[in-house]
Amino acid sequence: MNWSSFVYAHTLKARLRHGVVDSLGRSHFLVRGTLDAGAVLAKIEIQVSKNMHWSLQNPPRVWCREPWMRSEPDWHNDREGGMCWVLENEWRDVLNGDGRQPRDLVDVATGWLLHNVKSLASRHHYGNLVGLKAWPKEWDAWAHYDKGAKQYERNKRPK
Repeated sequence: MNWSSFVYAHTLKARLRHGVVDSLGRSHFLVRGTLDAGAVLAKIEIQVSKNMHWSLQNPPRVWCREPWMRSEPDWHNDREGGMCWVLENEWRDVLNGDGRQPRDLVDVATGWLLHNVKSLASRHHYGNLVGLKAWPKEWDAWAHYDKGAKQYERNKRPK
C-alpha cells in the first residue's frame, strides 16, 4: 500500500453519505456508501487499488447496488456487472497528461469518477422511471469495449 492510494480511498469515502473504507486483502480497498446523484441516492461500491501507480493506469471498478440499475452492456455496465463509467485510455490520458501535478491526482481522480458515476446512475434511474427499453442515441457515450477505445483514439487526434 502507498499513502496516495489510502488518501484516494478516504477522499472518495468522504464524498459519499455514510461512506466506509474496508481493506480487501493486500491489493485493494473497498469504498462503500450512498452517492447523491441529484435526483436519486444510489448505493455504490468502489474498488481502489492499494497501489496508486496501478490506479493511474486502470480506473477503479464501480458498482451501483440499486434494483433499477440495468446490467446490459447497452446500458454501460460491463460483463461482470460493473459500471462502464470511463474508457481506460481516456483515464490514463487525463491522469498522466502533461502538466499534471502529483498533488492534484487524488482530487482530479475523485472528481472525475464521482461526476461520471453520478451521470450514469442518473441515466439508469431516469430510464427506469420513464420505462426506457434502450439507451437513447442522444445520450452521449463511447461505444463498447474495443470499438469505444478506437473511437476515443480517433477523436483525440488533432484535426
